[in-house]
Order: sequence, then structure tokens, then C-alpha cells
Amino acid sequence: MPVTASRLLLRFRLLAALALGALGVGCGPSAPPPDLLRLDSQLLPDLQLTPPDAAAASAELLASWPAASGAPLRLHRVQPLGDGGLRLTEAPEREAFALKASRILLLDAAPGELLRVEVEFEGLGPTRVIGGITSLPERLRAGDTRAGRSAQGLLRAVRDDARPLPTEVAGTVQLARALHRMPADHTQLAVMLKGSAEPARLLAVRVERLSLTEYLAEDLPRVHEIKPQAQVLSRALRLERDVRRGLRLDPDTIWRWRLPAHERAYRFEAALGLAPRHVALGGKLHLRVLADGATLLDRELSGSADLSVSAWTPLRAELPVGTRTLEVHASWPSGDGPLAMLAHPRLRRAELEAPPNLLVISLDTLRSDRLGAYGGPAPSAHLDAFAAQNLMFTRAYAPSAYTLPGHASLLSGQLPALHGARDLKDKVDAERTPLLAPNLAAQGYVTAAFTGGGFLSTSFGFGAGFDRFAHNDPCWPVDTQRGQQLLGLPDEGAYELALLQRSGVDQLAAWLHAQPPGAPFFALVHTYATHNYAPNQRWLERAGLLDDDGAERPFSHAESKAFHAGQLELRDAVYEQFAAHYDASIGMADDFVGTLLDALERSGHAQDTVVVITSDHGEELGEHDRFGHGRSLREGVTRVPLLVRVPGRAAARIEDSVSLADVAPWLLRLLGQPVDPRMQAPPALAPDTLDPPTRHTTLLDLGAGSIDLWALREGDHKLVFDAARDNWQLFDLASAQGEHRDVSSEEPEVLDALRHKLEGYRALAEAREAAGEGLLDPETRRQLAQLGYLDGDD
Repeated sequence: MPVTASRLLLRFRLLAALALGALGVGCGPSAPPPDLLRLDSQLLPDLQLTPPDAAAASAELLASWPAASGAPLRLHRVQPLGDGGLRLTEAPEREAFALKASRILLLDAAPGELLRVEVEFEGLGPTRVIGGITSLPERLRAGDTRAGRSAQGLLRAVRDDARPLPTEVAGTVQLARALHRMPADHTQLAVMLKGSAEPARLLAVRVERLSLTEYLAEDLPRVHEIKPQAQVLSRALRLERDVRRGLRLDPDTIWRWRLPAHERAYRFEAALGLAPRHVALGGKLHLRVLADGATLLDRELSGSADLSVSAWTPLRAELPVGTRTLEVHASWPSGDGPLAMLAHPRLRRAELEAPPNLLVISLDTLRSDRLGAYGGPAPSAHLDAFAAQNLMFTRAYAPSAYTLPGHASLLSGQLPALHGARDLKDKVDAERTPLLAPNLAAQGYVTAAFTGGGFLSTSFGFGAGFDRFAHNDPCWPVDTQRGQQLLGLPDEGAYELALLQRSGVDQLAAWLHAQPPGAPFFALVHTYATHNYAPNQRWLERAGLLDDDGAERPFSHAESKAFHAGQLELRDAVYEQFAAHYDASIGMADDFVGTLLDALERSGHAQDTVVVITSDHGEELGEHDRFGHGRSLREGVTRVPLLVRVPGRAAARIEDSVSLADVAPWLLRLLGQPVDPRMQAPPALAPDTLDPPTRHTTLLDLGAGSIDLWALREGDHKLVFDAARDNWQLFDLASAQGEHRDVSSEEPEVLDALRHKLEGYRALAEAREAAGEGLLDPETRRQLAQLGYLDGDD
């Protein structure tokens, strides 16, 4: 009998229930409390939007030359006159003439239309074609092509006001393309084309009328992505590698909400994101917020292409008690305005008793036994002090060996076999995977992520539930040669460097300070500081990694690759280089954590915030003739630090095993929130206890490319199955030889018992529906290549 999709899903659910047992009492996400209303997703009654959303509109060919359909463009040849004037003569439609003299294209257009202009031509050698596009008011229309001075005014207007047409080259064919919005009082489109000494041959011109959605989806400075959300009116905008959800402010837009009756004041909160449509244009937006017709905010803001200036501006206004109608008005004062997004707009009732906040700090690629608190040699004073004062888990395990599955488990409360983000091509599916951010957002939490991107990005599904998701590493060594080389400098990467220079603890401190009392927040902070073996200048100096002349001692994966390829005599040299840079990077990350915790204290939120410090996986440092991660499930790459501060709870060391997959359901209980029943709450987490999670059996798996590894740890025994080689190994971790000696033949009963359990876990994974391969977008692919995941590096 063929296995249908429904049968497969049923089988998966049955296996999941058998494998995980009872999960305790829980309930799904509930409606947000009335103390916080998210205006972009949970809309208030009687929402009105003027003008109506134009997302359903499509592109329409307005004109083309040579004529394909509709009215053809009018092409004019510009000729000088003896008295200093100019003459415009209409060119024949069939003439594919050379662009040696100036040419002007004229087209009648309606005010307010969004137009895309494409000019296709070919040229050889040093040919350069200058193009510009503008719109003309009625007084400059060249209705009489014999009127020299009228034509001269037309040409001057085009030369002075035209925005450039960016040019793409493919062989000898070049394409110039730009977008233009007709101002309200302009009635004609003008495009000027002029070749250099070497003429170019004009092949075709096309003008399309666009919907506003397509217009904003074009390549805009600092804008990487704009796409609809589940709600029709909500959008996700990726601006400056910072993804935020909210309402797109179109020209002459009015958003209007009728508020329910209330006796206390609300506070309006949002962030305004602005991006100019072209680097040469700033563009202004006039924004007004009104309560019952009275103006609360009246701002005129400009979009800037200057990367030293943030594209996001926080907005806040207090609504009078009893306000019944809230309005947001947006308009462009003149000409072409910027792309505008009103991100995470909400109404919050002030001075409320709120549940605890949550701050999760993930230090990527940090193995626990390098920290001083765990008996290691690395400089980690701040982490050690935090461990001594709070809960320290001594046997915490990452369920896999690289960033994607590790964070997916940490944030979902599921092992990789359930959330399905095992392989490099997989993504987290928020529709069937419970994640902390959506759960907490549904309970009224403000949610923000500040990450290093790469696998921990919106491209891999982690953006679900976050009001904002920044892809700028807050602990990047921008002051070192290696830190800049990792960005592709000097050839590429100036954009990333400019944004990273604005990121960091100062940005995080400002965000924490801006969170008002009574507004619970969840902040996820992640850095690749340890992953990259790239300490900053301070730690290069402290670790003795600078030569006498101040030059950085180089770090390269070349020698480790040679060692892995069989040059075993390089082992000591590789270890010395890896250990020195790794520990110095830990020192940099430790400083970062200390400063961030100080910022939390200064913000006034420390006593109301649960703080988690952990890592997604560890790192091998030559113990098994291997350096890096993502190739095995050995202890060095799966044992991670897990430190938790729970306000009011005394310090303690938890010696029992715990998985990162246990953390999310425990945190929800600590915050007093319902636990999604799909999370894998271990037996110790009964509904009525807030005790730290522990588990008798720890499951691990790694599927990355050709690697397919599975492991199970129970007590001091660890079973590892290499599915690619059909090889089983059993280790006694309490023995002196640990993972260096297979004891399968000596303890067959233990082997059989653990093998039965591990095969059950594998059956669970196989029953899960395929996640789908998907494609990496270019920006994500570039980041993963920088991190060493797409070129063979660990």
C-alpha cells in the first residue's frame, strides 16, 4: 500500500508521542492582553486605510520603442540653433540610430504614476552612455518642436533634475534602468541619452506602469528585502540588515483605528524606517500622528544614504485618556519620497505590573571546558563571576555540532529530529515548529534579535515572532586586519563594516534603556566572536598575538586543512595557533558579556530579567586529530556552557545532563507563560515545578552534506552511529581513554540497549515530513561563505 502524505504525518505523530511521552499540561498561543495592541497584526476594530492597498496591482506596459503595443514613445533628436537655442526633431520610429548626439525621449504620463524605464543599447570599446530621467511640469512641455528656447529649457531641465539611469553590461549589450514616480503636478516623462565619441546603437526602450508593491521591491539603497506577511496589510522590511515587521507608509496614506473604550492612557510606540530610492536622493516624509483629531506628533524626516546615520528613528507619543480614534498620516512634501516603514507599531498601557523579561546571549562555538568556571585556561572573568552567582549547568549538551540545528533546538524546545533543521539546506518552519519569539509575542512581549546572521537569520526561519531581527554582529572585531578581511575588505565589505561600526554594546544598551517599565521584552543576542578566531586589538595585544612592530600574527585555516589532509607533523603548530586565537576570542566575548550585563543593570531591568548565557555548539581543538566543528559529535564539540540567572533564585551547580532542547519550555515556565505542547519538556519539568531541567538520556545528531551522525549518551556511556559508514561505536566516558577507545565488544548488553533507543530516535526523524530544500539568497550565501560553511572550512 503506498504511503500517503497524511499517513506519513500520522505515523510521525504517533512515533513522536511514543518517543517523547507525556509533555504535561500546556496550551497554545493565546490572544495578547489588552495592555498591548500590535497595530500591524492584531488590528483594532473599524480599521480604515486611505488610499486602499495597491498590492494586487500589476505592471502594465505603457509604451515601447520599437513599438510593441500601445502608444509608441516619441524620440527626439536635439539639434543646436544659430541663436543659441535648440531644436527638437522627432525621430522615425524604425530608426535604430546611433547615440552620438543627444536624444530625448518624451512620454505623456499621468500624475502620481509609478514608472519603470528600461533602455537597451549596444556599444563597443570605450563607449559610455549618459542617461537621466525626470518628469516635466506643463510649462516645459515641448509641444512646438520648432520653438528653440522651449527646447533649450526642456534640455536644461533634464540635465539639471534628471536622476541617473544605472547601467548593467552583458557582453556588448547594455541595459539602463530606473524607477520614477510622477509628481502630482507633472504630466510628461523625459529621458536624456547621450553617447560619447564612440557611438552606441539604441535597440529598444520600454516604459512600464508599476504597482507600489513592485516599485518598493526594486533594489533600493540599504534595502535587502520587502515581502508580505501572513496579514494582508503587514510587511517585513530588511533595511540595513535589520528585519522589522510593520506597515508600509505609501504616499498620502492615512491609517485610522477606532480604539475600544478605556479609562487609562495608552502610549503609541513605533520605529520609522526610511530609505532613499537612490543614493543621489534623500527624499522627505511628512509624518503626523493624531488622537481624536489632535496632533501628537508632527515630524518631517529625510531618508539618507549615509551609512553612519541609522535608517531607523524611534517614535513615541502619549495618548490622552479616553482617546477613541488614532490616525497616522504620511505624505511626501515634494517630488520622490523615500521608502517608509512604520515598524512594530503598537499601543501600550503604561505603569503595569509585567512578567519577567528574557535576555538570551548565545556565544557561537564556545566549548565549556575552556572557561575558567569549567576548569579551562581562557580568560573569562565576567562569565566566571556570572557562573558563581547563578545557576551553572556542568553537563549541558548542544544537540548537534553547528549553528543552524543548535539554535533551532535552543529556541524551539525540540531536537533536530522534530524541528527538521539538520542539513545546511534546511530551514526552521514556524508553522509547525514552536519558537520562543512567537510564543512570547503572543503574550505581549516586545521581541528583538541582534545576531551575527549567517545560519541564525531570517533566511533560515528564525525571524518569526520578532519585531526586529538585526543581522549585524554586535561583537565584531572592526579594529583588526583579520576582522576586516573576514568582511572582504578592502575589495568588498565596506557596507558591512559601516553597519558593524554602528552596532555593538552601545546599540544594545540604548535598546535596553528605551524599554519602558511594564513592557516585558525578549532579547536574543548572538555573536560569532569565538567562531571566527578573530580577537579585537585589545585581546591581540593581551594574548601576545602582535609582533614587535605591532602587526597582527596571521591566522589561517590553511595549515589545519593540510593537517586534516594527512600532514600530521603540523599538529602542534596548528594547535598553538588555534588555541591562542580561540582563547583570545573568548576574552573578547567575555568583555562583551560583561559590558552587556552592566548595560542591563544601568537600564533598571536587571532585577526583572531572566538571563541565559550559552552556546550553540563547541569546538574541536585537536583531541581526535581534528580542528573545528560540524564533522563529529564528540564531547568537545557538543558540551557547551549553560549559565542562567533567575531573579530571586540562589546560585547552584546542576550536575545532571541537560540538552539545549530543554531550555525553551523551562524558560516559558519561569516567565509564567504557557508551554507549547510540541516542546519536549523533560520529565523533571512537571506542570507545577520551575526546577531546572535534567534528563537521563541525551540525544545528538548531525546531518550536514555527506555527514550523517547519530549519538546517545546515558550515564557515562555514549553510543555513536555513523550512518554513512554503517558503523556503531560505544564509549565509556568515565574511563581514561574516553572517546579514544571503542568498548562495544566488551559491553554488548549496553550496546544493544542504547542501540535500540537510538534507532527509535532515528525512526522518529525519518517519519518527519521533509523540510524542503529551498535556495539560499545571495546575501545569506555570502555570509555563510565568510563563516567558512560553504567552502569546506569548519
